[in-house]
Amino acid sequence: MAKNLPADVDIEWWLSLGAENVRICADRAATAIISDPPPPSALITRPDLLRVGGMPECPDPATEREQKRYSLALRNFFAHWRGRVLESLGRFPKTVTGHGFELLTSEDTVANAAIDGYRGARRVLGAAQFVINSVPAENLTTEQAQQARDELTRMGRLSLELETNHIRARKTYQLTGRVETPSLPNRSRLIDDGEE
Repeated sequence: MAKNLPADVDIEWWLSLGAENVRICADRAATAIISDPPPPSALITRPDLLRVGGMPECPDPATEREQKRYSLALRNFFAHWRGRVLESLGRFPKTVTGHGFELLTSEDTVANAAIDGYRGARRVLGAAQFVINSVPAENLTTEQAQQARDELTRMGRLSLELETNHIRARKTYQLTGRVETPSLPNRSRLIDDGEE
């Protein structure tokens, strides 16, 4: 594989982003969190996880190929880290967009999975319905057109059931106050204190 790389690519860095090395770094970061779990509202930043895990940094400046390789390595790192933490602690590392992660409580993990699971299933089902609806009836035989209508009917029933469960889950968990946005640093306070 290394023989196909351009001459300006650091081969040692490239190889350090192999699947096994990324998994080792993610395991290191997961072990640090598992051994001393933060409270539910604490923010775990991406740079902290990468540093604790010993994940190599992307070269600066980086070629497009290096950026793609690094982006894939990061996705694998966070997917493996997230799975290890969830399996070990029973707490889901929920993404806080632009900031990092928060470890949900076990109770909030169930709420998050229920709400996101129903919503995700409806999206997939909606995409399948769109595809079936996009096929012109004149491209199908009478029997195939009937099968398509039957599929749409079944999917419609399932979609309604998923929507009902999604609404029920949102009401159940939001009424108890379990699904919340984590508290983030107050940016205006940081600016007022002269820190920018």
